[in-house]
Amino acid sequence: MISRPGVRACAAGVVLAVLLAAGAAPVRAQGLDALLGRTVTDLRLLSGGQPLPDRQVEGLLEIRVGQPITMALVRETIVHVMSTGRFLDVRVEASPSEGGVAVVVDPLPIVVTGDPLRDHVAAVSVGIVDGEPLLDLDYAEDSGCDTDMNVVMTGAGGFVELQGTAEGAPFTRAEMDALVVLAERGIGELIAAQKAALSSLLPASR
Repeated sequence: MISRPGVRACAAGVVLAVLLAAGAAPVRAQGLDALLGRTVTDLRLLSGGQPLPDRQVEGLLEIRVGQPITMALVRETIVHVMSTGRFLDVRVEASPSEGGVAVVVDPLPIVVTGDPLRDHVAAVSVGIVDGEPLLDLDYAEDSGCDTDMNVVMTGAGGFVELQGTAEGAPFTRAEMDALVVLAERGIGELIAAQKAALSSLLPASR
């Protein structure tokens, strides 16, 4: 789990401490009153001083050109950008400009060097219901199945757990093999989903 540190917002050289907490994001500001209420005349999204062409992040900005700047909008912008899970910190800089205030939103991205994962792991339940092998049993199917099996596997194809129980008549080797093949297919789909979800953070997927 990545901790979410306090987020800083700077305005005309004044540092604002923005603390992200569950259900709230209180903002403590000093000396920002002179800029509050001014119309935003320029808004830029940067990362490390370079333009950040990211439509997802742009859509999360509550601060908009033509609208007055408020602490609520600064706070909501920071919270929304941090909620993507892609950034360690967000810096908002505001400075007086002709006719209003110029704002820069500068998120600090999470950078992963190398692949921190040794492997992936996923688990599924399979079973035989009315003579048919089924994947991912729901409650009713699990309660009335003939055979129940839990399978945990790694992305490399190794088994972490393989536990099968005959709820009535013993199951055959052929039925067991069919359940394992079915479980492997379901776990393969889960591993693929894990890799897709991590693709924006990891330099390479296994």
